[in-house]
Amino acid sequence: MAFTRIYVGAHCPLDAVAGLLLGGAVAGLGYPVITKVLRRYLIEPLAASRVAWLVTSVPKGTAEPVAT
Repeated sequence: MAFTRIYVGAHCPLDAVAGLLLGGAVAGLGYPVITKVLRRYLIEPLAASRVAWLVTSVPKGTAEPVAT
């Protein structure tokens, strides 16, 4: 996408590099935050509900698989 924006003259190469760096920083810093929030307020409540099979690999109340 950045190449095409530079090719048509909408942005200069420095704009594309700055956008790449900013996007990488936001993604890198935001990932740990959003995963904690989603786990606490979405995944954990769902895992404790009747629809736990949607977010867990082993149904609640069953034994964990034994490694052989």
